[in-house]
Amino acid sequence: MSDHKQFTEAYTHAEPRRFVHGYNPTPKNVLGACEPRDLSRFRAVRRLEVPASGDLTPFLVDIRDQGNEGSCVCFSGGAAIRIVDVREMAEQIAKQQGISLLQAAQIAKQTPPNWISPQLAYFFCRCLDGDPKEDAGTYCSTFWTVGSEYGYAHESDWPYVPGDLIPQAKRIPMLTRLAYRHRMVGYKTARITSTGAARVADIKAAIAAGYPVHFGGPVDNGYMNLGSGDVWPGCTGSALGGHARTWVKYDNATITEVGSYGVYFASHGLVPCSWDAVHQCDDLWIAETAPIV
Repeated sequence: MSDHKQFTEAYTHAEPRRFVHGYNPTPKNVLGACEPRDLSRFRAVRRLEVPASGDLTPFLVDIRDQGNEGSCVCFSGGAAIRIVDVREMAEQIAKQQGISLLQAAQIAKQTPPNWISPQLAYFFCRCLDGDPKEDAGTYCSTFWTVGSEYGYAHESDWPYVPGDLIPQAKRIPMLTRLAYRHRMVGYKTARITSTGAARVADIKAAIAAGYPVHFGGPVDNGYMNLGSGDVWPGCTGSALGGHARTWVKYDNATITEVGSYGVYFASHGLVPCSWDAVHQCDDLWIAETAPIV
């Protein structure tokens, strides 16, 4: 039985959702999955001499908690967008003030949060996937399709409350207009489709160039019980379901992700993983620029 089939069956027959059923494995015909987007759009990434380590955590503002709702794809995608936004601001500040990028990042992080509304993004994703009333998770590819076709509204336009799945009917036109102003026009995303050693190299190149990697994959009991300082080796037991996260840091031994379980999970919300874990994951995306919301 293939790994994809095993994961799909585990996802389908798992226990009722709590935290771990927000990412769906990408079927071949899902919206956005077959678009010809790959790292060839990011020529600067391809030309980069990849260093032994890369770290985007200085641009990470906060780690949010999705609560008991299957919205992890939109939380982790939103984290990737926010990191890119802070990095872009820091680069401008560093150039203008003649200071280091790390110093500039501290200034950039003091600006008002540029958080997209995960609630609205998740609503749009479920509309595209088929049933906006069902809290059934979504695909990373759908999240980025929403960004290019519909856009992302600001968190203040629809603040996040777990379980608040459907906006009032009279608010939908306004929310749609607000989001449409902030589309990622021009397909400013790319998908990592490589496997094996090439996948590892592409992930390192993306992070080293300043692009966090948004992805989804299975998690198990070992993942859910991680403590501070623990390194997750990947799934070694039965998959509980699918969870989307974002890779933000690497060295030769580990790659570190940020998820949406809050700061009390694992190592203050960050999870160092073995490189073996990346081969269990699917649907790897990076964003070239952040929409201003």
